[in-house]
Amino acid sequence: MASVLGFDLQYHGKNVMVTGGGKSAAKIKKGQKEAVLVSSRAIYNNELFEVELGNEAESTFSGGGGGSVRRKKTTPGAIRIGVTGHRPADLWHNFPLTMKKMNSVTWMMSGQDYLENGEVVTTFTKHNLKELQFGDKVGVMRCPEFEGSLVFYINQEVIGIMATSVPDKVFAFVEMHDNCEKITITPVHSVSQENLPVEIREVREKESEMRRHKKTIQEKEEVIQVLEKRIDELNTQINTMQATSKPGKGKSSASPPAQVNGQSEPAGQGVESTDDGGPAATDSAPSSRPRRSGSKCTIM
Repeated sequence: MASVLGFDLQYHGKNVMVTGGGKSAAKIKKGQKEAVLVSSRAIYNNELFEVELGNEAESTFSGGGGGSVRRKKTTPGAIRIGVTGHRPADLWHNFPLTMKKMNSVTWMMSGQDYLENGEVVTTFTKHNLKELQFGDKVGVMRCPEFEGSLVFYINQEVIGIMATSVPDKVFAFVEMHDNCEKITITPVHSVSQENLPVEIREVREKESEMRRHKKTIQEKEEVIQVLEKRIDELNTQINTMQATSKPGKGKSSASPPAQVNGQSEPAGQGVESTDDGGPAATDSAPSSRPRRSGSKCTIM
């Protein structure tokens, strides 16, 4: 479960008092420094850290209808707002009198200036945090687009993308400056798509389109895998059928033995013929006619 975003109750400037469970803060001595407040945890990606300027002594007057009407002071308060990579506990040992003196991992707006690590990067002509009226809201948000961009808001209107390559784990901070007497964290912790800079909206639309294409490709790859598996199964069945349909091995294909005078002749023993076409006697087979003896037979 995500922890609630608020001011750190223990680590803050000596000239502020944190109230409302970390949701509000007030200056102890007006016009004095040492009024820096840091968020109790690192802000999440696309989470808006926004504060509203207020005043405990803010006056009211009765309207014509008998109702109480809130009016703005003619002497506004002023704040500095931004993010830092330093944890509140680390700052406590050398807590700065003002965040303008921070020279490492710190990004902020101060008056009309945008500063990185204490150095002025750009100056605005239309926006000035010293001209805020009581009731105005100022916010900062880290977006993962553009390698960790930092966006500032006044009354939820985009001032612009002030930085890139901001680390993933940064703490939001506010410095109550000049006549600022009280600030309160607003319950709005996210920004609608319409209130994002055009550049970030375009990037998000492209990322959404890429995710859709990636999902379509993944679905097609799954279908291809199913088809390939089925093809392998069919090939296996075909190979099995071809193997069982072949004739048996081991049967002799030699010609049957030849027959001579009605009797079978072993293979390889031929019958030679004489000049007159008749069979000739061979050394291996005896003659079929009896031989006559040289003596005459006398009949007694």
